[in-house]
Amino acid sequence: MYMSGRPRHEPEAARPIERLPTSTPRFLTVSATAELLGMSEATLYRAIRDDEFPALRIRGRYVVPGKVLDEMESAAMNSYRKVDAADWADLPSTA
Repeated sequence: MYMSGRPRHEPEAARPIERLPTSTPRFLTVSATAELLGMSEATLYRAIRDDEFPALRIRGRYVVPGKVLDEMESAAMNSYRKVDAADWADLPSTA
């Protein structure tokens, strides 16, 4: 039934579309990276400690360079193949 020329039940307001950021932050926490990749923090910490995922360690704290994630994504998209993160972590140590 209509009242005052309007439907009885008004439609819900449309939710805004969630958009991904257009640029990745320069560095991400392990927690943010794990969430972005859909994996647990513990799994990502293990991969970092086992030199299977690129990260920087600063006084015992790990951060993941955003550029590395962008480059891994581009490599996967351009090759249409899987990209192994361990290949990106296999850099000579300067320590």
